[in-house]
Amino acid sequence: MKAVQPNLSAASWAIRFGASLDGVIAVLSGMSTMEQVEDNTSYMEDFVPLFRQEKDLLTKGAAAFRKSGPLHTDDFGKYEGICANGMPVAAVLEAYNASMVQPVPTFGADLCYYKCERYRKGLKDGESWIDGKVFDKDGNDITEMLAKAEKFLLEHIL
Repeated sequence: MKAVQPNLSAASWAIRFGASLDGVIAVLSGMSTMEQVEDNTSYMEDFVPLFRQEKDLLTKGAAAFRKSGPLHTDDFGKYEGICANGMPVAAVLEAYNASMVQPVPTFGADLCYYKCERYRKGLKDGESWIDGKVFDKDGNDITEMLAKAEKFLLEHIL
């Protein structure tokens, strides 16, 4: 990002991305210091949407970031449609992977997603939804991977 726009902060890329989406009328960001307030407002005064090259760079960067997680993928499509006792395996694995690439893995929206899914399925706090072996579409046993994800998500659920 610095090679393309050396004077812009990482936060500016995030806010410009959000503000460039169709239908967005406001972008809210968390700020902790006056320096962050000044940075965020400076590039919104004369707002310039992301250029195609910048969007492509962010798309590639986001995929690489997700791949850096413990599951080493940015595409959980091979788990789509697989449910273990009603829990969507793809979404659970993606929530786990997304949590683990965050600066603070124990705090994030993905934990809220997981809690909501558990609630919808009527699961009690601490109750496992994995009952027996779980296989992906290719017949690979993914039970251990799911158990690891579930353990982390249960321990850190908000």
